[in-house]
Amino acid sequence: MAKKSKGLKVVSNDGAQFLDSIVPRTTTADGWSNPVTGMGYGGRDKGESTGWRPSLPLDFQALDSMGRGEGFARIIIDTVVDDAMRAGWVVNFKGDEDDEVSPEQAQEFNERLQRWYKDTKLKSRVSQHLKQARQYGGALLVLGVRDGHDPSLELDLERVTGFDWLRTHDSPQVTQSSEVNEDPKSVGFGFAEAYTLHATRAQAGDRRETLIDTWVHNSRVWRTDGMVLTERVRQQNDGWGDSVLEVCKDQLSNRSSVMKSARTVIQEWVLGVYKLKNLTGIIQANSEDKVRGRFSVIDRFKSMWQSIAVDADNESFERIATTAAGMPELLDRFGIDLAAVARMPMTKLFGLSPGGFGTGEAEGDNWDDVVQSYQTDDVEPLLEYLHRILLATPEFADLPKNWSIKFNSLQLTSPVEDADVRLKTSQADALDISSGVLGADEVAVSRYGGAEYSTETVLDEEAREMDSALEGGDVEASQSGIGVVGEHLSDVLDVLSRVTSGAMTEKAAELVLALAYPTVQASEFRRL
Repeated sequence: MAKKSKGLKVVSNDGAQFLDSIVPRTTTADGWSNPVTGMGYGGRDKGESTGWRPSLPLDFQALDSMGRGEGFARIIIDTVVDDAMRAGWVVNFKGDEDDEVSPEQAQEFNERLQRWYKDTKLKSRVSQHLKQARQYGGALLVLGVRDGHDPSLELDLERVTGFDWLRTHDSPQVTQSSEVNEDPKSVGFGFAEAYTLHATRAQAGDRRETLIDTWVHNSRVWRTDGMVLTERVRQQNDGWGDSVLEVCKDQLSNRSSVMKSARTVIQEWVLGVYKLKNLTGIIQANSEDKVRGRFSVIDRFKSMWQSIAVDADNESFERIATTAAGMPELLDRFGIDLAAVARMPMTKLFGLSPGGFGTGEAEGDNWDDVVQSYQTDDVEPLLEYLHRILLATPEFADLPKNWSIKFNSLQLTSPVEDADVRLKTSQADALDISSGVLGADEVAVSRYGGAEYSTETVLDEEAREMDSALEGGDVEASQSGIGVVGEHLSDVLDVLSRVTSGAMTEKAAELVLALAYPTVQASEFRRL
């Protein structure tokens, strides 16, 4: 606990004794101090007067203006959202054990979803919602779902008949109810039970006219907060998070001020100095207008003739250039400060090329990690909730219920890089096939069985189990198995014809042939 004191008496230093006797100061129970320099002495050490001064958070009018007029604020708000949404996503349908989803079916399902995305402008609506949440500290994405109930009532997924539109409301357009959702299984657990949406339009001056207030249940909206706050601070902030601009507002202000000061320096980069003999006496003699007129004549000469005429005996003119030594480095330091607080690489925030001997790959990889984290924490849960509702509608009720969201790669590769990847993958596949780790059929289906080439390998578990079951026979019998099939070729052809006509499934045919010819490997039947 600090207390007031007249200072410690230091016998070994007369100057320190004198200062201590006349300058009251604050002493503390610990910490370094020096009575000669004043370090640690309140009133003498400038650093001892430094403290944290709480500032008011940015109001929505300031956030409106910064989002529209401060370019770097707009970049900080938008970039991570744009990068997270740029490559898009696909829905992976896994099907059931008895009804697997083929690559062709998965592609068809995604094409149907893509048409709905286009009709509802899903990608742009979600992007707008996420950006407004970052700008204003929170936003609601209102879902236009038809279930026959009033919007103030909880959404009934079993009665959903359509999903038609999405609309974003930023936090200043929303009032939260005092009732809190206490259902831990609900997506809105811990937040308001319902929200009032305000639609307004501008009037004269700062007035706004309320057009309509709509009461909406929290199951019919998706809430995204900006920067996460503690529960206590969030309640003080009208129940919302903070704008992402809140933590970097000082850095934005500092850099803007410095750049404007630099602009002034550039405008006055070279100053013209006009010397007039007895200038002070002329002004005192009330001839100021004559002096101003003389200066005006000189300026006109400079403008029209790129030269000036002066009295050789009484006048002179010269230019003095301002030095800019160290200014670029100083300006860069303010940019680095802003990038650090905004948690963005300089290459993204300022569009700079990588400096030094680096190629920028490290910065790019670090930023990709930030974007992927944002996708996982903020974008993926939102998309999953929207798809859960969408797949409950009659239009998409036939789609498999076992699915997941997968974001496309953030890395854009060139054709040369794609070819290099395929070459290396093929080399690895050849080693796996020759060593018996993978089957040729597994590799073929994994690489080329989908709509696009894939480096992901999918194992054929059923074929592997069948091969294991058939491995009970001796090797020689297995190797001569094809000859056994040749002796009963008509029976085999009969089974194949049943598969072709649709009277028997491929799996059933494999099982029948495996039972009939136990010495033949399952891979041979699949080749047939």
